[in-house]
Amino acid sequence: MIGLGHGKHPSSTDRDPWRSESTDAGADPIAETIATVTGFHGTTEWDTTKPDGTPQKLLDVSHLAGLGWTAQITLEEGLRCTYAWYLDNAAHIRG
Repeated sequence: MIGLGHGKHPSSTDRDPWRSESTDAGADPIAETIATVTGFHGTTEWDTTKPDGTPQKLLDVSHLAGLGWTAQITLEEGLRCTYAWYLDNAAHIRG
């Protein structure tokens, strides 16, 4: 599992499940989102002979929320922006 947010799951279906302050997501939906954002049409293979990895760890953002902070973009929006930036700057990064 890749912990996102503080683990308090949305209480209603109208809340965006990718808002980072409100959800926890496993690797499957994150891999699917990355594939969508990058236009990857291949298959994702999981090596089930290997350990699952780090136990679930969640970030507690309740202090930030108490100060009035809330996520302004979704995980997918952030990935799209980051990937677009990478595409625009890849030639300069790799020299």
